Amino acid sequence: MFDVAQKADKIVLSPGPGWPVDAGNMEQLIREYAEKKPLLGVCLGHQAIAEVFGGKLALAKQVMHGKTSIADTLVTSDLLADVPTAYEIMRYHSIVISDMPEGFEVVSKTTDDQEIMMIQHQSLPIYGMQFHPESIGTPNGLKMIENFVTL
Repeated sequence: MFDVAQKADKIVLSPGPGWPVDAGNMEQLIREYAEKKPLLGVCLGHQAIAEVFGGKLALAKQVMHGKTSIADTLVTSDLLADVPTAYEIMRYHSIVISDMPEGFEVVSKTTDDQEIMMIQHQSLPIYGMQFHPESIGTPNGLKMIENFVTL
């Protein structure tokens, strides 16, 4: 995996089951490339980014598998260029960020349960999305991915 990451311009850390600590060498990959390449964490990848940088995770208030919510944008993000400030998202998770890592800001939260849905580093091109931008249930998700790819 590190050979592929070394050749890549950007790295997307994908969703998966369980906690980041159980995700093979995902956390090691984040540590290795955080200051070298743009990173986008999706679901488990989002949680792993938070944890590597000192954030805390917890069980969500409610299991959100295959459920949609509206996320409300709190701060400007390059990944949300040309995306409405309130946008529909598809959620598949039972773990959330409970304490933010230092050096990051909350980009968006859900309007229904106020869970953190997107974070970004304040000076590095590192982003996390708790929701699934690749899902048909996130109508603006492909635009978000395009915005990351064209950073």
